[in-house]
This record gives sequence, structure tokens and C-alpha cells, in this order.
Amino acid sequence: MCTVALVVAAGMTACGEQQVERGTPTSPSSSARPSVTTPAAAPTGVTPEGLQVRLELPRTTVRACKTLTGAVVVINPTGRAVDLWSGTVPGGPDCTPKHAVQLVGHGIDTSPAFTADCGSQPLRIASGTTRVPMSALTTYTSCSQDHPSIDSPRCGADGGPPGLPTGRYEARVVGSVLSAAPAVAVTVTS
Repeated sequence: MCTVALVVAAGMTACGEQQVERGTPTSPSSSARPSVTTPAAAPTGVTPEGLQVRLELPRTTVRACKTLTGAVVVINPTGRAVDLWSGTVPGGPDCTPKHAVQLVGHGIDTSPAFTADCGSQPLRIASGTTRVPMSALTTYTSCSQDHPSIDSPRCGADGGPPGLPTGRYEARVVGSVLSAAPAVAVTVTS
């Protein structure tokens, strides 16, 4: 428990520093640049509709407090557009599917929050290849000044959640049929 608290405290400091230094220019030769690791071809999963899905990330190493970006690549081999819906209640209305990328690791709950509205449009996947842009934060999803916990540590100097502890995580698509995409290993650095 002490180790976790120390790692979290280090993450808070790093985020606070990054917030302050964001507007500071750096030279092109700066050694502060994060390393970039380009992943091999991502594994592919298959949805009940027969769509092939994979999570593609341009890099698998990212600094804490930064945003991990990528896309869910959907290959539709059916020869026709497929409309994806999310039936939230049996017999109820079909809703627009919601999805996000979640970083999973270190016993920390980084579950994304989805709004309760239903939405009336399907996620239309054209025949061929469709890229759905996605991103994930490398910070905790919440923080607390009064009652910090492992999932909601003390807020940083800027009042926001601190960065995740350094280490290995899995990036997973959650919240819709696109979650058939296999997880991708990601390393968070300080």
C-alpha cells in the first residue's frame, strides 16, 4: 500500500509539472521527447455481425498525463453497410452505441463514464474498411481532496486527476460491439 501511495504521489507531481510547462517552448534537440514504439500488426476480433475489428495505436508508449490516440479499425466484408445499435433494455428502443478506450492495469478502475441519453442514429459501418477514431487519457478518471483512494487519489496541483502510475497497461475498447477488438499492451511512462 505504501508503494502505491508513493507512485501515485510521483504521478501527481509529474502531471502538475507538465501542466505548468505546457506553454514553455523546447528546442528540437530536447531530450524530454518521449520515445515512440511502433506496434506490430494488431490482432483482430470478430463481432456477431461478422465484422473484423482491431485497435490500432500509432505508438504503444505514452507519458502519464498525455492522451493516447488511435482508431478502431472495422473491416466489413459483407458487401453492404451494417448499422450497429445498442439495445439497452430487452424490448426497449435501440440506441446509438457508445464506446471508449479504457486503460486497464495496476488494479485501478479507469472505467469511462457514458451519458444516459439513448441517441437515435446507428453507428453505420460501410462495406470495406472504416476507421473509428478513439483516445484514452493516461490519468485517473477522478480525484478527491478530502477522501483519496486507490481509484480516486488526491487531486493534483491543478485540481485535476493525477497521471497513472508508470508501468504496463492494456488498452481495451469498451461499451459496444466494437469491444470485440483484442486488447493492446501499452506502457505508461513518467
